[in-house]
Amino acid sequence: KPLLVIGCIDTDPALALNHSIQLLVHSYAAAEELSMIAIAHKKIFDVHIKIDTGLSRLGLMHTHAAAQIEAITRLPGLRITGIYSHLAQAQAEDASYSQHQISLFKTVIAQLKNHNMVPPYLHISNSAATMRFNIPECNLFRIGAGIYGLWPSECTAAEIMAQYPHFSLRPILTWKTKIMHIQSIDTGSFVGYNCTQRVTRPSQIAVLPVGYQDGYDIQFSNKGIVKIGNHYAPIVGRICMNHMMADVTDITNAQVNQEVILAGHESPVDVYSMATLSGNNNIRELLTHINPS
Repeated sequence: KPLLVIGCIDTDPALALNHSIQLLVHSYAAAEELSMIAIAHKKIFDVHIKIDTGLSRLGLMHTHAAAQIEAITRLPGLRITGIYSHLAQAQAEDASYSQHQISLFKTVIAQLKNHNMVPPYLHISNSAATMRFNIPECNLFRIGAGIYGLWPSECTAAEIMAQYPHFSLRPILTWKTKIMHIQSIDTGSFVGYNCTQRVTRPSQIAVLPVGYQDGYDIQFSNKGIVKIGNHYAPIVGRICMNHMMADVTDITNAQVNQEVILAGHESPVDVYSMATLSGNNNIRELLTHINPS
């Protein structure tokens, strides 16, 4: 299957020439660079040209994109396989800015049609836009959070479920660990670095071998929640680099090696609740911080 790289190429782009790897072109200068590499290797790059319709990140400005694309078509060693853009807030309840960007993208496509320069693939939609907007000009869709069974936002979920009540997303992630040790401490004892938590009763503290280095956000110190069996336990003390502590005093059957769910599918340990608790409401940041190890 062909792969499309839509980010920075941090190695020799020529490596893509012998594989089905298509590359991003976000400026005329970038197109020139790839053209020279292709000429040197007597090969052809398949490229997707990005249009900036209002995100102000990467891409040819929509106001003169058609003219620049026409110039790029004259560069040897390049085959324009796709044209695309990216929406700034497709998941927002107010769809006006997204519709504005889509309109600008359609204008560029119309200009390309007038010059018989429309490539095989046209795309602008992420998960939210794929579910929310009808864009018949597009024939490729970049599913992100949705492919992991995650709603881009609560308002997106409400809107889509109202229109398509039988549609569903099933989250694929459950993040688990096991109780490493249970520490019995007396009333008045402090828990964790910087003495940020002090117990007011004799307590049972479960030590979990996961910390901020593993991706469990330090913002959850003294306010996070984990699930042990059918019970929920509060995180106590400061999240450590590779450990954290949970108060299991009220879980009478808690034991070493028992499974602990750090992130699951239901509140309060689902990623939406956790993202809200962290203060940034960004499920993507929460998930991408999980250490691959």
